[in-house]
Amino acid sequence: MSNNTKDKFKVRTNRKGLALKGYDPLAYFTLGEATKGSPDISYRWSDAEWLFATTEHRDLFINNPTSYAPQFGGSCAVASATGHNIVSGSPKHWRIENGHLYVNRDPLASALHKPLTKRIHRLSAKVRADQGIETAAAEPIAA
Repeated sequence: MSNNTKDKFKVRTNRKGLALKGYDPLAYFTLGEATKGSPDISYRWSDAEWLFATTEHRDLFINNPTSYAPQFGGSCAVASATGHNIVSGSPKHWRIENGHLYVNRDPLASALHKPLTKRIHRLSAKVRADQGIETAAAEPIAA
């Protein structure tokens, strides 16, 4: 499934144009783990192709993409908070805080996330506001 809607949300993609390197953004919320999506279950949003493990995940994303897409568009949260927003986050190094998905580049960045949490949250809110995105935190979803 594809949608050519352009939004203000800026998304980091890999060379294949995939958001989150092909991982399912809803799986973090529903399964509590990084899960590869299927090319057969996709959705195009904000100039990126998003892959999902299930059609239910895709449909939930379609209804509210800014609530499930990673903060900073998939850039490393720690790098973004320290002024290095060109660093890609890894879908394998993630956390959900206040109902928002954050990815970090590697285990070191993940370890630095906690001491920088307040700074990361402030910057994330500012980025959303600057992009004109009103996003509610994602509600927990029963698996």
